[in-house]
Amino acid sequence: MSAAPASTWSTHQLSEFLVAVTACTDRNAALGCAVQWAAESVEAEVAAVVSRHVVVDSVGFPRGRAPLTALFAVARGERHTLELRTGELLDAAAVAVDDPPGHLVVGRTGSGGFSVEELGLLRAMARCLSMTLRIIDVLESERTARAESEARMQENMTLLAMLQERQMLFERLSKIQASISRRAPLPEVLDSIVGGAHELLREEVVALRLLDRDNPGYIHIASSVGLSRAMLAALQRTPVTQGAGGRAIVEDRLVTIQSYQESEHAIAEFKKSGITCSMAAPVHENGRPIGSIVVASYDPQRTYSDNERDMLLALAHHASIALNDAKAMDEMRHMAYHDALTGLPNRALFVEHLERAVANAGRTGSTLAVVFLDLDRFKFVNDSLGHNIGDRLLEAVALRLRGTLRAADLAARLSGDEFAILVENTSPDGAAAVAELLRESLLDPFIVGDHELAVTASVGVAIDNGGAVDAEALVRNADLAMYRAKLEGHGRALVYEPAMHTVVSERVTLEGNLRRAVALDHFVVHYQPIVEIDGGNVVGVEALVRWQREDGSLVPPLEFVPVAEEMGLIVPIGRLVMRQAMRQVRSWQRSIPGAAHLSLAVNLSARQLYQPDVVRDIVDALEESRLDPLALTVEVTETSLMHDTTAVSTRLQELRDLGVGIALDDFGTGYSSLSYLRNFPIGTVKVDKSFINDIARESESSSVAQAIIELGRTLNLEIVAEGVEDAAQAAELLRLQCHLAQGFHFARPLPAKEAARYLRSHCSQTPVTLVS
Repeated sequence: MSAAPASTWSTHQLSEFLVAVTACTDRNAALGCAVQWAAESVEAEVAAVVSRHVVVDSVGFPRGRAPLTALFAVARGERHTLELRTGELLDAAAVAVDDPPGHLVVGRTGSGGFSVEELGLLRAMARCLSMTLRIIDVLESERTARAESEARMQENMTLLAMLQERQMLFERLSKIQASISRRAPLPEVLDSIVGGAHELLREEVVALRLLDRDNPGYIHIASSVGLSRAMLAALQRTPVTQGAGGRAIVEDRLVTIQSYQESEHAIAEFKKSGITCSMAAPVHENGRPIGSIVVASYDPQRTYSDNERDMLLALAHHASIALNDAKAMDEMRHMAYHDALTGLPNRALFVEHLERAVANAGRTGSTLAVVFLDLDRFKFVNDSLGHNIGDRLLEAVALRLRGTLRAADLAARLSGDEFAILVENTSPDGAAAVAELLRESLLDPFIVGDHELAVTASVGVAIDNGGAVDAEALVRNADLAMYRAKLEGHGRALVYEPAMHTVVSERVTLEGNLRRAVALDHFVVHYQPIVEIDGGNVVGVEALVRWQREDGSLVPPLEFVPVAEEMGLIVPIGRLVMRQAMRQVRSWQRSIPGAAHLSLAVNLSARQLYQPDVVRDIVDALEESRLDPLALTVEVTETSLMHDTTAVSTRLQELRDLGVGIALDDFGTGYSSLSYLRNFPIGTVKVDKSFINDIARESESSSVAQAIIELGRTLNLEIVAEGVEDAAQAAELLRLQCHLAQGFHFARPLPAKEAARYLRSHCSQTPVTLVS
């Protein structure tokens, strides 16, 4: 059988080569196949593909030991043989390869070299290899692109799912923010947050737990999803150290318990129910952890992703915002309806409660009362001790009022030192009893810092039966009754009567006129002599103020001095009297024979005594008038010594150190406490007129007067009897060894000119002064 033509042979070889190479799926396989087929096709012992100084693939050579230099020399056409390690010399040929750029080198034994047909076959194989490698590269590129596209698609799907979750979170958070913005009730907002966690994290159990405000060592459930009633009851109050929620609070961070059944912090009820894992994020109030939001699962394969952790933290943050906002609103609401100093309800809240109470009384026919309470002389405390002491006194008064009332009664601070009490379901007698109880509750002194303060209050009561009087009228009537009680004297309680309007109207007119009189200096000083009973010699005068109306008529002191005291106008009036009297007495000392040692007694009101600068005022007046301090006596009442005894004692001692005498006026009408004589620098005691009236007859009053005189003599005090109106009284006083007196029996209070005439006829050349 004849051999096949060379062209047919080479075509057949090339076809098989192409089928074999194109069947390869990657470059390395294709290169290896091509080198193997090329060697077999030309019966070569060795073959290799070389490119860029590297043997890409080879056959016939030991692995990694192909003769690189010889192969590249053949590729460059510098030689046509290859020497094997055995020393055998092979004929070699090389054909160019486009991809990779290099050459296909073959070598075989023999001496005939490679025929043209064989070289053509090798070149065709090289072209097929390059084509196949390019196709493989294209397919690989397409596969890579397709894989990248699929990866991107998967990433996009993951991103889309994440965006959807984020969108759901955003929508849920937006709803929560809207609830907070429209001031929805806090439980509703917390339920929305818990529902959001249940929806977004797809957990079976969700709970929001808060610290117990009464016992911060425990936490309670404020809102939950997925807990049975039995579970809720069991978990309603648990130690803060237990569970993921407790640990999140204690450690102030997000806490995950992955193996819940094995955790030492697990809550027993959760373990029994089969919880496998739990996660909790802390909830804050003003930056302090006060609770946590907790999710838990029964799925043993459940794990929490970073995204889920972020979601829970975001929900916990919004729970914090809701709690802080609710607290701020509560504080604002409390501030709007409560007095900042005492914590009592303010006028607005009191009126709200009163309006409801009146409406309820209208429906039920019940009786209610409004009690107004105003502290007497409270301004004295502020003026003498400062507003800090005044504020602390108000706090103490509020505390005492609360302790006196029933739980159902409402006490409020309306303004300044004015309080109001709403008493429901009472009777007229019951309301009056409450008013009296409140008044008496303030009688015990208040210890404020280093000061012991005696406080009285004027109390007014307005009563409504069956809602017949509206809230505004009740407040007005109680205020009017309180005002009327204050007019009758401090420390009184009165029930409203319609006739009170007239009295109060007159008082308002009087106050207006009095203010005008102070502004225009419509005051004059009268002088009542203080005389030696035995002989009638004048030793001093007491300065007494008179209000002189524009028509020249005089207003008696009892009609305006208490009002001026209450209004605080007594301070400028007292200052005017003091300066005018000192100048006048100093003038008499210089001009009237026998009056060189004439003394002056000036009344110092309680309000004046409580002024921090009272001593400075007296010193300035003395310096201005050039009156010797030894010639001046200031008269104070027992009641003025009751308030802030420390400050009063200090001021009186400062005056005493200057040489000014101190007299206790109206002794016996107040508390008549011997402590006053012991604790204050008193040099003179003035016996009140009420005890002098019956001193000439056997009576209780005469006995009191006698006791006072004997007490004064024992304590080496000068005694001055006030209001002596007849000779019998004067004689009895002399018998009791009281040597000084004043009263109508000797002289009425006289204007300056008449007083001067009296002094000229009754002043002795022998100096006599009051004991200071």
